Amino acid sequence: MPGPPRRMSVVTAVIVLAVASLIFCAPTLLAAIGRQQPSHTTGEQKIPGVAFSLTPDYGTAAIHLPDGTSVAVARIEGSEAYKAFMRREAAPPASSSWSSPSAVGRLSRGVLCSSVGAPFRALLMRDGGEGICNNTSSFPSREDDATATEALLRVLKASAVSYLEASTICFADMTLPDPNSAGTTTTTTYQRSVAEAAIRAVGLRQARPVTVAAGVAALVTNGLNRWDGPRELILAVDRSRYGWTFDVYYRDEGLLELVRRDYRHFSGDGEGGEREREREQRSVWGDRRAVERRALEAIVKSPFGRLPGVGDLPREIGELVLYGDAAAEPGFREDLDAVLSPELAVKAYEFDPVGVVPLMASELRYELPEFLRGKISDMLTSIGHHAKE
Repeated sequence: MPGPPRRMSVVTAVIVLAVASLIFCAPTLLAAIGRQQPSHTTGEQKIPGVAFSLTPDYGTAAIHLPDGTSVAVARIEGSEAYKAFMRREAAPPASSSWSSPSAVGRLSRGVLCSSVGAPFRALLMRDGGEGICNNTSSFPSREDDATATEALLRVLKASAVSYLEASTICFADMTLPDPNSAGTTTTTTYQRSVAEAAIRAVGLRQARPVTVAAGVAALVTNGLNRWDGPRELILAVDRSRYGWTFDVYYRDEGLLELVRRDYRHFSGDGEGGEREREREQRSVWGDRRAVERRALEAIVKSPFGRLPGVGDLPREIGELVLYGDAAAEPGFREDLDAVLSPELAVKAYEFDPVGVVPLMASELRYELPEFLRGKISDMLTSIGHHAKE
């Protein structure tokens, strides 16, 4: 009597998927590897690592090459729809009412707005009804957000493919800011779910099981996740034109735990561009530098409290990490020197603040288990020989 059907284990399934993906991408991988030198550290040929970093305003792409070097290859400005999506703090409602983002809702709104007279239509555009008849962005949908994100990722992917002179790429890592996931080091927001779906939609698979938070990526680039490093507090500062994020992490044997966070992001450019952004900053917080200085002083103020199993945390910041397109402004450098110390600031500026996040992510290449690497390397070599015949 035949026994029950055998089930494929999770490990076996992962192996099969990995091998299938490599077979699909084999010609591209062989072409990319053939143009690069073997890794100097292991003597093995490795696949270039590709990574994208999505910020509230733009996306960047970087590649880590087998010779151990990394290069930033693109910085692409996002559309207004993308910028609105990246600032959304919750998923759009899934309602099917006339005011919803669904197709039925949009049709109903269109019929209403085209059938009423001018006086009533003007009333719908005032106060609480503002935007009902002339501003569809007031009714965003997940589909709109996905479309905007996919458009940006397609351009970033094309930039990486062009740099590698390949026909396509199959794997990419990704980082995201995560202001709404307090207490975690991986992004768990609405933006994460949309971005991860979008990267699959453009024909890519993430090389890592999680989307890394930008702050953690910056720490890793600076080597601050070392298991043998001192137990200390680390301040990660994202200072960009869209605002700032101040994170305090506690490092213990390579593990990073978020202790404090202060983030303030301005709206997108809109029709007024930078002038509109500056007006918003002044109207909401007054002088940006003054408010930023107070926020910086508050987040580094001791005591930092206690952690379970750790006890009292250190009373001072031991390391500083900077990233973002406005991190190098002279006025901000002066504030860092005054609030922290010139020594911490000098060390923090050793890395390019703009490229630090995507360059780190590109180094986290897709790596297979040791027991598979030799077999798949042989398989790729065999495929390469057949391709030449």
